[in-house]
Amino acid sequence: MAGALRIPTLGTQSLWLDESYTLHLVRLSFSSMLATVPKTESTPPVYYVLAWIWSRLFGDSAFALRLLPALAGLATVAVIYVLALRVSGRRAAVYAGLLAACAPILVWFSQEARSYSLATLLACASLLALVRFLQDGRASALAGWTALSALGIATHYFVAFIVVPAAVWLLARRRADRRVLSGVIAVAAVGLALIPLAATQLHAGHADWLTGIDLATRIAQVPKQYLLGYASPNQTLTGVLAALLLAGASLPGIRALHRSGVLPLLSAGLVCTLAPILLALVGIDLLDTRNLLPAVPPLLVVASVLSAAGSSRLASACCVGGLCAVFMYVGLAIDATPRYQRNDWRGVSSALGPRTKRVIVASPDSALLPMQAYQRGITTLTGPLSTDTLDVIEIPPQQTGQGTAAPDHPSAAFRPPPGFKLVGARYTSTYAVLALRSPRPVILTPATLSAVRLGAQSYTVLAQSR
Repeated sequence: MAGALRIPTLGTQSLWLDESYTLHLVRLSFSSMLATVPKTESTPPVYYVLAWIWSRLFGDSAFALRLLPALAGLATVAVIYVLALRVSGRRAAVYAGLLAACAPILVWFSQEARSYSLATLLACASLLALVRFLQDGRASALAGWTALSALGIATHYFVAFIVVPAAVWLLARRRADRRVLSGVIAVAAVGLALIPLAATQLHAGHADWLTGIDLATRIAQVPKQYLLGYASPNQTLTGVLAALLLAGASLPGIRALHRSGVLPLLSAGLVCTLAPILLALVGIDLLDTRNLLPAVPPLLVVASVLSAAGSSRLASACCVGGLCAVFMYVGLAIDATPRYQRNDWRGVSSALGPRTKRVIVASPDSALLPMQAYQRGITTLTGPLSTDTLDVIEIPPQQTGQGTAAPDHPSAAFRPPPGFKLVGARYTSTYAVLALRSPRPVILTPATLSAVRLGAQSYTVLAQSR
């Protein structure tokens, strides 16, 4: 089920802005890629190293780039199953595996060429190693926890919010064990070594865009996005239904919280969720559900354990089955509805047509890298350019929970440059492309094109060579 929901549609959606950064990095030389990560990214380099190697083996198409996180997503489902099996038994493992296979948030990031899926796998695998060590004390489990935790933090800083409560459990349970102290110190050393890189990336302001979104809205969206992902149809109905089914499945088994392994998982999931919220409230605002993704597997396992422990097996099975049905509906609706998918820069490129000498007025102002992913010869226009081809493109902003807004039509303020006339337009549910042409070349500059854009969002002026 996990493979069927992830693999066949890997290349269906266009690469969007964040993924275009990944594409840009893997097309560089290895040394240039490592040097560029601090300038463009907000995460450590492990994922980009793997993606760079992966692209040399399998190419850099959307399908190829996303196959790496998709395989990590499939492995996460397997680890979640084994983790629930270790904590509670086969029934809980089946529940956890089914929910993980079709959870919209996990499916979404299994299909995104970024570090989130790999970080979630490493965090989840480290929790499995933690539970194994707490249960039987094997040195191999502790070594696994140490290695997986260190790799996880070196993939995404927020894995630390999984690792820290796990380290507390280790020290509390086996305070006198020198092996535990050595493992915790080794992981802490990796975290400390990453602080200069994290400080550089934070100072660069890569996450400053988050402050433009109301913090209260982002906090309120976290539980909904854990259940349903970012955007899908009928979210009020499906959200309420999913919450009721989850409560109906897990609350009757609440006494199972005392079981070995459940409390460490619950504490890891809660810390990874609540600590970033508290940091945002005091001014260190990096709160976005994608950064909290490592919290989803342990919370999902806890819910599955409680569901399996309920007094009525039939009722819990029906609730879990109903929740899976809601998840499947959301996932299939996203696949069928472009407005709930990633920004369609590939569609925009197709609407522009073959490469030629042209000027492009593009909204939003982050269009450069996504356009470069699908059109050669695209650069930022910094001076005058003589051309008879002018195109205006717009991908409207995402609306919280509602997907992409409808594209704008030219307003009364829309003024083509002298000599240009609108000769064609293409509107879809997610983008607009206007074609303006002149009978003879006209010198265009960024300053002369301020009235040639769609919508009120920020824009950039691009140039394309033949």
